[in-house]
Amino acid sequence: MLVVDDVKTNRFCIMPSNSINIYWGIFCLMAIIYYALSFPIRFALYFRGNNLKDAHEALFIIDYAIDALFIVDFILRLQFYAYVDFENGKNRVVVERDMIRKNYIRSNWFKVDRIAIIPLDILASIFGYHTIFRAPKVLRVTQIPNVVKRFQRNLDECLNISMTESQASGLVLLIYSILIVVWSSAGWNAIRSQEHWHESVYWALTTLTTVGYGDFTPSNFRETCYAIVIGAAGATFTAGIIANVTSYFHDVDVSEDNIDHKRNCVQVCQNLNYIGWKLNVRTILSHFIFYL
Repeated sequence: MLVVDDVKTNRFCIMPSNSINIYWGIFCLMAIIYYALSFPIRFALYFRGNNLKDAHEALFIIDYAIDALFIVDFILRLQFYAYVDFENGKNRVVVERDMIRKNYIRSNWFKVDRIAIIPLDILASIFGYHTIFRAPKVLRVTQIPNVVKRFQRNLDECLNISMTESQASGLVLLIYSILIVVWSSAGWNAIRSQEHWHESVYWALTTLTTVGYGDFTPSNFRETCYAIVIGAAGATFTAGIIANVTSYFHDVDVSEDNIDHKRNCVQVCQNLNYIGWKLNVRTILSHFIFYL
């Protein structure tokens, strides 16, 4: 568990050890997955139905509610989310609002958040194409590794529960695997109006895994180009999956960011210091007895 100095402040702050970070991390991950799944599915359905411009359904209320929560989180991170900084050889919780704001603005989180929270739905109410104007929200998929990393750290700080690097990377890999299958099948389903959704998923799986049985093949230039892109992406992604699965089963978990690795290093240092202290005491006593 991360140890920091005691912090006392009169202003409202969300501390790193606050359990709200865990619950928000779960919500954030689920919301990003929802964004990444709803956009391609809606696009494929509306594109096939030739109503991409005018389509707007009641389920968009869920999107707007999630947008509102992310806007609130954006404001809180600018002012109230304390963070841990390493200073003068020890960890310190930073609660000053100016430093919190500067730290957040310098982070990669801010670069994505400032684009994703833009309310482009206002333009959609004028021009239509609600699904297209929600495309910037999907940029949050780039935050998935950081969300999992932050969740891993919060589990250790708040609940003293360790998530290994292999488990964290496996979770990220699983999420991205699901997303790439959904995106690939949605694109194929959009340009192949004669096929059902389950046939598109089947095509995406066989193409991404480079199996390619040939029972579903491109019939024009547009479909051929799409199949080439998905096939190339699938070969790369499949190689990454094989590498990560192999690493997991061989328990290659030696990252410097690994919490268990850090604990083992600290324990080894403590044991060495204790052994060294005992040797020094024995040496002093032996010299004292010898001179006597």
